[in-house]
Amino acid sequence: MNFNPRITQKIYMDMKEAVWKTAELWSGFYCIICDAWNQNMLYQFWETSNEMSEDRLYFNREFCSSLVQNNIKSSFNLILYIKRYLENLNILFNCSTGKNQIIEYEIPLEKKADIRNCYYYHKKFFFYFCERYCENFDLTKPDPIFDGDIV
Repeated sequence: MNFNPRITQKIYMDMKEAVWKTAELWSGFYCIICDAWNQNMLYQFWETSNEMSEDRLYFNREFCSSLVQNNIKSSFNLILYIKRYLENLNILFNCSTGKNQIIEYEIPLEKKADIRNCYYYHKKFFFYFCERYCENFDLTKPDPIFDGDIV
């Protein structure tokens, strides 16, 4: 897998930073929910908007840009290194234990393509290639791309 201590440390630090940044987003969201002034603003937004957006929050370009800046390296490492590492590790465990257990860590092809495109092209064609990556983020449900496979 061409791992060495430097690459391993870099992947670890990228993943650690992304987890902290995602936790900050969640804590900010919960602060918004608890703040009475923000509740009033959200109520006004939902009252004046159409039925398509009555149960959604939409994030602007700056939010998406920040999300990409904080998480894209971690997401890319996840599909490039971590998934393959876990699959290889599973083979070693099975050899050691004599069992044939299967670790399932599936990432849909569409999400892999979204991550790759955003990772490689976010500097030149940000919104075209990163919009779908940002759409995968959900404040109320964990996603394996941003939060790991929590389940």
